[in-house]
Amino acid sequence: MTISEDNTFVGRRTELEQFKQYLYHPFSSNPDYVSPRLIKARVFLLHGIGGIGKTELSRQLLEISDEAGWQKIYIDWDRINDRPNEFVDILNTLADKLLTIEGGQKAIQSYLEVHRQLLSIGERIERYRADNPEIWQRIIESSQTIAMQLPTLEIKALGIAATAALDYGPRLLARLIDMMVAKKKLNIAEAQLYKKPDTQLAHALIQALHIIAHQTGIVVALDTSETLSITLEESLRDILICPAVENATGLFFIVSGRHNQYHAREVEGRYISGYADRLVDPPPVVWDITQFSAPEIKDFLREWKLPCSKEMIAYFQQTTRGVPFAVLLLAKALDKLGIVHVKKDFPPDPTEIDLSKITQLVVNRFLRYCLYDSDDKQRICTLAILRTRDDAALRAIWQLPENVSPHDIIITLQSRYGFIQSDYSLHDIVQEFLRTHLRSDDRETASFIGALASCHFLQCWEFETAQLQTIADRLAEQRWCMVTLDTLNALAWSDESAALRFLVERILEVQIFEPEFAKILLKLIQEFRDKQDWWHSRTNHIIDLLAKTAATEPLDALSALEAFRHEYGQLLSSEHNALVNLQRALCFARQKEWESALKSCYEIDTSLPVDISLRQILAEIYRQIGIGISYPFTINSLSTQKGMLALTRAAELDPKCVLCRACVYHGQQNYTAALNDFAQMIVFQPNNSIIYHQRGYTYEDMQNYPAALADFTKAIELDPLEGENYHERAHVRVNLNCVDDALADFAQAITLEPDDERHYFCRGLTYHFIHNNSAALDDFNKVLEMKAESGKTYFWRGHTHYELKNYFAALDDFSKSIELEPEDSENYFWRGISYFELQNYSIAVEDFSTAIKFQSEDGNLYFWRGRSYYELKNYFAALDDFSKSIELEPEDSENYFWRGISYFELQNYSIAVEDFSTAIKFQSEDGNLYFWRGRSYYELKNYFAALDDFSKSIELEPEDSENYFWRGISYFELQNYSIAVEDFSTAIKFQPEDRNLYFWRGRSYYELKNYFAALEDFSWTIKLQPEVGKNYSWRGISYFELQKYSIAVEDFSTAIKFQPEDGNLYFWRGRSYYELQNYHAAQEDFSKATELQPKEATNFVWVGRVYLAKSQFRAAKNAFIQAEKLMGNVGEIAYIISIGYALILKPNETCSWLRKAISLDTTLLDSCQSDSRFEFLRNNKTFQSIITEFSPSTDLT
Repeated sequence: MTISEDNTFVGRRTELEQFKQYLYHPFSSNPDYVSPRLIKARVFLLHGIGGIGKTELSRQLLEISDEAGWQKIYIDWDRINDRPNEFVDILNTLADKLLTIEGGQKAIQSYLEVHRQLLSIGERIERYRADNPEIWQRIIESSQTIAMQLPTLEIKALGIAATAALDYGPRLLARLIDMMVAKKKLNIAEAQLYKKPDTQLAHALIQALHIIAHQTGIVVALDTSETLSITLEESLRDILICPAVENATGLFFIVSGRHNQYHAREVEGRYISGYADRLVDPPPVVWDITQFSAPEIKDFLREWKLPCSKEMIAYFQQTTRGVPFAVLLLAKALDKLGIVHVKKDFPPDPTEIDLSKITQLVVNRFLRYCLYDSDDKQRICTLAILRTRDDAALRAIWQLPENVSPHDIIITLQSRYGFIQSDYSLHDIVQEFLRTHLRSDDRETASFIGALASCHFLQCWEFETAQLQTIADRLAEQRWCMVTLDTLNALAWSDESAALRFLVERILEVQIFEPEFAKILLKLIQEFRDKQDWWHSRTNHIIDLLAKTAATEPLDALSALEAFRHEYGQLLSSEHNALVNLQRALCFARQKEWESALKSCYEIDTSLPVDISLRQILAEIYRQIGIGISYPFTINSLSTQKGMLALTRAAELDPKCVLCRACVYHGQQNYTAALNDFAQMIVFQPNNSIIYHQRGYTYEDMQNYPAALADFTKAIELDPLEGENYHERAHVRVNLNCVDDALADFAQAITLEPDDERHYFCRGLTYHFIHNNSAALDDFNKVLEMKAESGKTYFWRGHTHYELKNYFAALDDFSKSIELEPEDSENYFWRGISYFELQNYSIAVEDFSTAIKFQSEDGNLYFWRGRSYYELKNYFAALDDFSKSIELEPEDSENYFWRGISYFELQNYSIAVEDFSTAIKFQSEDGNLYFWRGRSYYELKNYFAALDDFSKSIELEPEDSENYFWRGISYFELQNYSIAVEDFSTAIKFQPEDRNLYFWRGRSYYELKNYFAALEDFSWTIKLQPEVGKNYSWRGISYFELQKYSIAVEDFSTAIKFQPEDGNLYFWRGRSYYELQNYHAAQEDFSKATELQPKEATNFVWVGRVYLAKSQFRAAKNAFIQAEKLMGNVGEIAYIISIGYALILKPNETCSWLRKAISLDTTLLDSCQSDSRFEFLRNNKTFQSIITEFSPSTDLT
């Protein structure tokens, strides 16, 4: 048992002894000191009802720790100034305590560094949002379920501690952070830290605790844990305490509260895990503080000289239920009133009253029967009424002379009454009982003390308020917040009307900035409202409306504000009515009801208090309205004009809003106005790099790249660690064709922000455009390592693979891009192009068709589908697509060219000529166009026009062999064989391996009767293309002309192997055999020729000639008759027959066929006169008559 100097009962001897056993290592050679590094970390869990002694036990444990040389921290969650609302509040409270102990300043540095990082990241996020209103607006627009949020960093920078008043909403803020990560304004680690700071802050704090634990050991006592929310309780356990003690040494946590946190329990329908579910090694030490041991009670009774019988011990156990304070009160009552009287008036029945009520009953009975002194009673009631101990207030209320200290009075009270604690505050149970008693049964005392307290605190509040010019400054000052709460508390005890007015005015003032403080004000007043008849029902109704004005849903808040204005507005000053309208404007803005918001702003513009922080809030609302009305940015619309007026008013109220207006002007492409605003902002903030950065954007969009370059350079000068500045300057340098400088800027941006994939992506694009494809691939690969789902990156990597002609890799990337961005026509287009290059034209058509679904007005898509149809020889479909492409892009020569090619393939040469001619109008220096028009003229047998086009094509493309070839062909058709030989020879210089060129030069030499040159070319042709029968046939004909019939036979035979169905080859071999007088072989070949070419008269002629040579005249005659039927008007056929008869000296038959020949072709007259084979007919009258008959008449006159 432990007894304090004034005999205050403490007890808990068992627990204290157990604690010492854990604190001192049992095998230590020095029992007075054990290194903390040898002591396993522990968690001690104390639980029991309020007032049962958990706090005192915790303090006793801390004293034992202190004696052992361990450092200690004690935190009473119910007594700290700002009760934790977030887990970070818990961490900060513990960190503040660490700063006060030895070694804490150094150990806590890592935690403070994480905090600094968080603050820096937060400021960057706020600055980015403020400087990029259009981005923030887009996020808001895309989130219809989240209300529009205000204010900006500028307001926060003035010291407003309450950005929560205008909370952005976690989802909106998360989207903004993700966007900043995408733009590399934040790296991934920073984003994760800001989104979930608890874990990293807790980790840093655990490190600090371990440092101190290893040095001296440390005990952390966390009292009244029941005041924490369930969420905070879980976070404290799972994120801080359990990780801190696991496998650690020299660290004890003492966690006390009303609930048993060891076992899982159900709270408000939710199952809450306990320490038993989280902490295994070492297991927690659990103390159930609900009962004392009999020896402890016995020792206490002996100390008070009270009977120590079993009955008395049982009476104490039953009555006090383990509450040390109750034990002390009961002992004092027995001492003053006697055993009989006390037992009569302290008869708690455990079956009719719960444990907490028993404790309250003990206190109630003690105060009622034992507190006789009226001055003491009044002073103790004062302590109960005041929120916190305040000596100045106590002096004023107790009306003490100068020579009497409130501290001395409290010490006297402490010596008389056990419920004055060591920190000179009332015990919780006593304070709670007295406050309830004063409201219920002693209102006169409550009102009297409250009036004195009000008089004092109002003066203090007015003084503090006068020192701080703005609401923001006041909220940032803890002293002002505390005196505000003290004043409201005092008024609530004494003056209902004044309390209501004070509450209303303060909540209207602070709610916009710090809704949590507004909630604290309402919570403070709640205990007075809980007493049904303490205040008038109308007062409670007004407070209810006031509380609802802070509703999360803007519609609910608006409804409450309207009702509040209606019922209480007339009692408010114009300034506070303006604050009501300011809140209405905020709600309208969150609802995106811009017109209503604007109307509310106009109503309050002149009546708002002269408070810069409120003016900045109003400016921010105007700014949001301006963006909301103007977006999407258009010019000269009525809404845009209203939006710009709102932005102008915002700029008048807060010059920093000029930057936002400049950005809106930029979005409207009103660059002149934007530049004027940027210039104004530079005067206002000449060292703000963001202004130069934004103006650089504007110049860039204006394509004024030198000015943009200057601004981005200035931004870099002011903020050399901001990668985005280098990134944007790189873009400008690309446009200025300063590629090396641009690449250097991208490299610097990557150095500063290596986790920003945009830098790699844009540098990859730059490499791609300068055809450094390997470097481009490296950058695109890096982007995909960082952001595997980037469709655009797959697209551009595919494009790069395409440039490298790695079409299969390109296909893979374009397919992935389609998977990620299935509605982007560019992806299908370029995959189609890749399939085209791989000659997979059918699939290419499918991709081009899909692309057309998304971009039906893109002529290029029809063009390439037309190209694919062309390659598939679907010329009609190709014509349709090229015609559509011409309709959409009527000045693109390629469209006309390929439609002309399609008409060419369909042998519609005249229309092809028209399309090629149109193409030439747009591209008069394109040799290919002249070439194809020349081809079309050639097919139309307009050889002279063809010559002109081929000559023009040669002039434009003098090294293209095709041009010379086709001009040579045209000369050949015009029988200008010598010039044809020149063109074919020139073509051969450029294409010496093209057999076709040698073939046609050989043909030209043949026509020039230069058979040896022809033989040489045909031989080259055979060498280059040995499996084409035509090459052998023309060499054979050349040998035939040179009368080398045997060699001719060989070439014709080889040709027949390759073209066995070509009758012409048999004919010429037959001719060769004929000349070799191998009439049998000749007859076989001519017969085969007639079989393959039954309508060719020449074949039958030579069949007849063979029969004549073999003296088979009748057969010969029949063959000639057949030839005559087929020869038509060709005199040459009859002439050959006549020669056959001449060779066997048949004059009549010779003259008959000769007459037929000359009658059909008079040019043969000269041949027959000079032909030696007709020499035997020179004196033949019939022959002479033929000569005379067909000779041209001579005019003798």
